[in-house]
Amino acid sequence: MIRGVLLDIAGVFHDGDSAVSGSADAVRRLRDAGFPERFLTNATRRPERVILDKLRSFGIETTSDDLLTPASAARTWMETMAIPRISCCIRTWTRISPMTPGTDPSRGWSAMPGHTLPTTVETRPPAS
Repeated sequence: MIRGVLLDIAGVFHDGDSAVSGSADAVRRLRDAGFPERFLTNATRRPERVILDKLRSFGIETTSDDLLTPASAARTWMETMAIPRISCCIRTWTRISPMTPGTDPSRGWSAMPGHTLPTTVETRPPAS
């Protein structure tokens, strides 16, 4: 029995900036049939709001609750594991800002309570 459908975004719903023909209709048919769906992406450079706006521009109404990204998966894992704080490092170990469970880098950076975002970056790996 099928209980839900996971739908990859790139190449399934769009090719570059062009919608894939019939993709919005396919989502409507899934919904009309009662199948819950979630949209998946491995995109790490686009904020969640940009991904959602792109889907909406193709006629697919959805919310962040229906979108699974690497950042949302990391956030959920951190919350599940009760990890209180990590530093997010990108591009050859450039430290950007601390994150706490409940924050999502795809929605914008946020600092730990009582801290501000750094104005400089580290370009070396943290010491072990």
